[in-house]
Amino acid sequence: MPVFSNLAYSNTDLGRPAGSISTGTFTVASAGAIINLLDNDSVFDDESTGGGQAVDSSQQVLDSAFDDSYVAGRFVRSAFRYNVTNNTTGDTGTA
Repeated sequence: MPVFSNLAYSNTDLGRPAGSISTGTFTVASAGAIINLLDNDSVFDDESTGGGQAVDSSQQVLDSAFDDSYVAGRFVRSAFRYNVTNNTTGDTGTA
């Protein structure tokens, strides 16, 4: 099973209130944290039905402890996606 390593940012890392789900332009205030996720297939986001995937919310788990709060084996589900732009380099992507 593949392990996916991603940067994880909290709302406070983005200079936003803890419970915020607002849109707009945000400045990243920290480097973020590495989160390692174990998946049962080669496509990370099983909550998407794109790319031939079926919704499978039970198969993405933490590969190792994260943020001193979440133990290895805990289920992980993505909640939000953002289009991001690095205003310094012009690079774009999805987070």
